[in-house]
Amino acid sequence: MSRGGLGWLGITVLICAVVACENTTTSTPSTSGTAGSGGGTSTGTGGTGGGTSSGTGGTTTSSSTSSTSSTGTGGTVIPCNSPYTDLSGECDLLQQSCPSGQTCQPVAQGNAWVTACTNIPGGMGEQGSECSLDSDCQAGLVCLLDRCAAFCCPDNSEPCVPNGYCDMEVSYGTSGFAMACSYDDLCELLNPDSCGPGMDCHIVDPDLGLAACHPPSGQQVGEGAPCTYLNDCGDSQTCNVTPPDNGVCRYLCSLSTWNVDPKPAPGVGGCPPAQLCVDLAMMNLPDIGRCTPS
Repeated sequence: MSRGGLGWLGITVLICAVVACENTTTSTPSTSGTAGSGGGTSTGTGGTGGGTSSGTGGTTTSSSTSSTSSTGTGGTVIPCNSPYTDLSGECDLLQQSCPSGQTCQPVAQGNAWVTACTNIPGGMGEQGSECSLDSDCQAGLVCLLDRCAAFCCPDNSEPCVPNGYCDMEVSYGTSGFAMACSYDDLCELLNPDSCGPGMDCHIVDPDLGLAACHPPSGQQVGEGAPCTYLNDCGDSQTCNVTPPDNGVCRYLCSLSTWNVDPKPAPGVGGCPPAQLCVDLAMMNLPDIGRCTPS
């Protein structure tokens, strides 16, 4: 799943035991973000509360694509034609089809992950609010990357609030995933000082011309290296999933200045040696291109 070849963000969910945390291969989305023409982004751990609560799964009902009915906290049915999760169980993550006051979320059941209605005490945190635990958030939300987040549909970014994007693919176990909203600060591409320490600027919505700050994944690589998610790559780079790269980190560049002497360095508008700045034809990012081997 990628948008124009930009890709998703990604995070990995960890389960914390009393003594230590063990990676239950709940890898994440891809930061995943909101992607465009490359891989998504993967960002370390998925918040203290995200995907770590215990519970029991009920009967198996599909929750992977569009749902047609909803009860409980979900309210209005959210149409969705793209897969938003491959986890199943007693409830639907997108529709939040649990009794009032409960949250439908992934829970570990032995070596597997299922969806279950959880009775975690609901907090006051709305979408995008800062959090440390699921219990800091209102019912229907989970704590991912220190923000109260909703599970969402990548088709339309519902039910993400206006400043949220359905661009984060959270991985559970070895193969399970669920799409969730991300709420990151906007940034200026090709400006290394645009994001704070430990954050990188990536395109999150090529249609609107928006870029946002994201933490790097746990598998960040250099330019020219294979990638899966946007945040596998560094600041002002993209994971290019289009041929012939098929998943390689490439610098973004300035179409107007990349070849003007003195040429700017890669990451601030220029390209590495023997590469050209190719137009991505993004209406709302008219000066942004991608470095491509000549």
